[in-house]
Amino acid sequence: GKCADAWKSCDNLPCCVVNGYSRTCMCSANRCNCEETKKLREHFG
Repeated sequence: GKCADAWKSCDNLPCCVVNGYSRTCMCSANRCNCEETKKLREHFG
């Protein structure tokens, strides 16, 4: 489905790297969502 496609896109594209975070992404609204990764970056980065 679309969510799975979004995950695949996250896996193949540096959607989070360009924002300065790791490439760990969540499927949200069928888009790459780096919010949780951003929070982790703030705590551990």
